[in-house]
Amino acid sequence: MKSEIRTILLGIGQFLFCALLSASAYGLYVLNLRVSVPVESLIELGQEALLLSAAIFTLRTASLEKELSGGLWLVGGFLVALFIRELDGWIGHAWVYCELVWLCGVVWAVKAAGLGTVIPGLAHFIGHRAFPIMCAGVAILLVYSRLYGMQTLWLAYAGEACSGLYSVKTLSEESTELLAYMMIFTSAAFYAGNCLRMRRRRARAERLQKEAGIKTA
Repeated sequence: MKSEIRTILLGIGQFLFCALLSASAYGLYVLNLRVSVPVESLIELGQEALLLSAAIFTLRTASLEKELSGGLWLVGGFLVALFIRELDGWIGHAWVYCELVWLCGVVWAVKAAGLGTVIPGLAHFIGHRAFPIMCAGVAILLVYSRLYGMQTLWLAYAGEACSGLYSVKTLSEESTELLAYMMIFTSAAFYAGNCLRMRRRRARAERLQKEAGIKTA
């Protein structure tokens, strides 16, 4: 019964976390109207912060979960690759070379972790309940937001008025991408948190076994 209540409370906490994260988007929209940032908007900076945080969560978990390290390095490496691509406004076409350097780094990290940890790591992440959230977030980012932002679609609905709705179109596109990044961040945070709880349980179980062994001896 205690474990079931704990699960319910955990679910409530996760909902409140998601609700707070979603509500913070509105504050970001309002702040974006009042604060000007060179190169990018505050909304885009928020997107990059969420993506970088998701990558850090995943790569940190990869460094701690040795048996899953290779697969998690691929997941985290993909998130960092997305982050580098988002920096094109700051570094221009140099993002391509940064991607190549990062790709070499990921290959080295996966090899160092052991190729035998790639499949278990990917399978563990895909089998986790956080994966559908990540999957939906990436799909919204790479597919839906691109189709939604097509000029032809907006012209079909708004006609000639579309030229005067550029700021509205931009906000709509950026908010869609922000939603995707929030989902990616939430997935990575939930997965990292779950792995942390599992490590603590394993450590507690090992400690109890050692104590039991000492008493038996």
